[in-house]
Amino acid sequence: MSKGQKSFYRVMHGLSILFFILGLIASGFLIVIKLTNAADMIYSLVIGPLSITFTEGTTQGFSFTYLDLILLLVYIAIFLIMFWNVQVFFKNLKDEMLFIMENARAIRNVAFCVIFLAFFNHVPFYSLLNKLLPYLDTNQVEISLQISFDFGLLFTGLAILAVYQIFKEAVRIKEENDLTI
Repeated sequence: MSKGQKSFYRVMHGLSILFFILGLIASGFLIVIKLTNAADMIYSLVIGPLSITFTEGTTQGFSFTYLDLILLLVYIAIFLIMFWNVQVFFKNLKDEMLFIMENARAIRNVAFCVIFLAFFNHVPFYSLLNKLLPYLDTNQVEISLQISFDFGLLFTGLAILAVYQIFKEAVRIKEENDLTI
């Protein structure tokens, strides 16, 4: 393994750990907001190209429910699972362990997370937006919510699943070659 490859794997391993820690911090932040009933906050919600910011006092009386909290925590948990598996994969690559079953499982788990996100990606935000709509001044505008899934993420997840199948076969061939004299 070249020095450049090893440096790249080290950087990617560190970044995946950083994103994992940021996800844990975001989870804690959401729980604290829910437990303290921070209703006087300024809410900003971004869904794709749509961005809505509610100024202070506009959302008086609004608080998100435990269902919203659970949806957001599930959303963050999926990313945590994904980043943990990426971290495992790059840690093994850094340690020069490429074709092992642990790496194949990590690739499979990332694929399942991406496929799940294809269907679940905007659900927590649509739920919050649906609760925030009454606070908007929409006299001249009709707003409707449509939940859809992301074909790009679905295709990416399926492609990663195909890579998992190829990687699993490579692990099998490597183990077979290791037994051959």
